[in-house]
Parts: sequence; structure tokens; C-alpha cells
Amino acid sequence: MGMVTADSYATLASFDKTEKAATWSWTALNDPVMGGKSEGGFKVVDGVGQWRGTVAIVPSLKAPGFIKIQSETDDFDDISSCSGIAITAKTGAKYDGYR
Repeated sequence: MGMVTADSYATLASFDKTEKAATWSWTALNDPVMGGKSEGGFKVVDGVGQWRGTVAIVPSLKAPGFIKIQSETDDFDDISSCSGIAITAKTGAKYDGYR
């Protein structure tokens, strides 16, 4: 893909089949290393990426673990010239900690 200019935009991830980004495969990665208890999963349903899971405290660290999704692609646009990033997301749970 190419360089993104300041007056344009790039779609880094999409699941609705209208963009090249929708062809990439995605997998969930949880934190079983170091005794982590977090669990999550990811699937695409009707063009929407659904990422669900629970982040739990790692007993040995007494700190939160993690869940994430990742793609094996290296074909992302170069967004180094961009001044920001926008994420469109929806949750079914009340949570005030997004930042």
C-alpha cells in the first residue's frame, strides 16, 4: 500500500469486505504466559469484527493481564505523516476506562 497524505485517510482494518483490509485474517492472543487468566476471542459476523473477552488479574504479578487481536499482514498503509487515528467501536458493556 502507499503513503497517506495529511489530507487523506487510510483504512487500517475493516471487516465489511468493501476494502482490501477486509481480506486479512485476524486472531486473538491472550495472556497465558506468567500465569495469566485473561481470555478472549475474535470473529467476523456480518461484516463486523467481534472481539469479546475478560481481562483478569495475573496472580503472580497482582496486575491486569491482556487480550488483543492481531493480523499477520505487513501490508498496512504508511500513516507516519498522519496527525491522528480514529477508531469506530461499540460496546455492550458500561465501561468508563477507555483512553
